[in-house]
Amino acid sequence: MSYEQEIRRAEERFAAAVDADAGLADVVRRRALRRARRARRPGVVAVACFAAVTAILFGLSPRPGAGDDGVPQVSAVQRKVDQYLAAHPGGRQTGLAEISYNDGAVVVTVAGAGPSLLASDCPTGWVCFYERPGFGYPRGKVSDCGYQDLEAWGWADRIESVQFTRGSGAASFLEEGAVPLFTVDAGNPAVSDVGAARNRARAVYIAC
Repeated sequence: MSYEQEIRRAEERFAAAVDADAGLADVVRRRALRRARRARRPGVVAVACFAAVTAILFGLSPRPGAGDDGVPQVSAVQRKVDQYLAAHPGGRQTGLAEISYNDGAVVVTVAGAGPSLLASDCPTGWVCFYERPGFGYPRGKVSDCGYQDLEAWGWADRIESVQFTRGSGAASFLEEGAVPLFTVDAGNPAVSDVGAARNRARAVYIAC
């Protein structure tokens, strides 16, 4: 097998493991690191390091007492996904830390890769809301125009920071009785702490 083919196969094995079961990432990391030490090839080392960093960021760890090839325990992130789905049924896991509701109209990410450091990570084209000040996870996001009932997705009375990354329009967060609490738009896209409006929003209206 050529050098390039070996690197490509290592990348494919890692990607397949993450897609199939996040818990397998740690097993792949260990095997990749062993191969890298034996081969002493920069490309293989890079693949192994990428696997290792990804596993650490998402809290993957082997089952205590298990060998290198043992079945890993459920990751910390997966536990959060399971707990969220149990508390807010009706969603479907669509990523390592991601749950989608209503065919992707609402997407919840239960954990980020690390501390937000007061920097929002809302993807372009969405309205994001966070359970903690400073854009602290869990994070929910919506993109459809019109009225969105936050209670239907388990987000009523729990929003403490928000960001707007759509190119136009505005998003108004409403409390009980459709009373406006605050609005974000392109001119005022991020609120790291909604202050007195914390944990009061029950709906959001997106004007497109």
